[in-house]
Amino acid sequence: MTGKSGQYRYYKCTNQRDKGKDRCTTPNIPMEKLDDLVLTRLANHVCKPDRVKSMLTDLQKLRKQANAQNDQQLEALTRQIKTNEQKTANLYQAIEEGLPWDNSTQNRMQKLKAERENLLIEISSIRRNQSIPSRNINQKQIDGFCQALRARLLDKSSGFGKGYLKLLVDEVRIDGKQAIMQGSYENLAYAVGSSKDASEEVPTFMRQWRPGDDSNVRPVP
Repeated sequence: MTGKSGQYRYYKCTNQRDKGKDRCTTPNIPMEKLDDLVLTRLANHVCKPDRVKSMLTDLQKLRKQANAQNDQQLEALTRQIKTNEQKTANLYQAIEEGLPWDNSTQNRMQKLKAERENLLIEISSIRRNQSIPSRNINQKQIDGFCQALRARLLDKSSGFGKGYLKLLVDEVRIDGKQAIMQGSYENLAYAVGSSKDASEEVPTFMRQWRPGDDSNVRPVP
């Protein structure tokens, strides 16, 4: 939100804004102040080689536990894809044999297409998470990543800190006088694995990752 013709910028609870001040007791927070607190905390507390290494180790353990379940999900989704393709083929055959191309038929075809696209997205999400590098990430990569990302998070002159924040943090939630960050171990592994050394740019293509895909979201205090 802005105040005094845009002179001040601050964060305001949407419940307060949309439903009235009595719906939330959280005060308005100056945007620059909260941004600085969040970026500084992430840079100094999270972007430390030993902390990042520990999170990657935890991710490896989580993956081992999830491997069997992921394989079962892929098998089930693959069977659903084949069923969808068979239904689509049957519908095309029925159309060729005289089924009228009316609204009902079009709707059925659209539903089959949408169902197939959703199934492919689920399959892609599982395979993507399985392909994220973590086991072969070495200490040099971790050190380089932390050095590069920390510098960018704390670089106030560039104004890009919030953009790099989005590499790892999916949500910043205000609870009383606390700001709670939540992010994905998977995104962390992908970002570190894509950085070779400190001379390389921190990956900026992380926004292709859809929020909520990771079932192993962990809080970053």
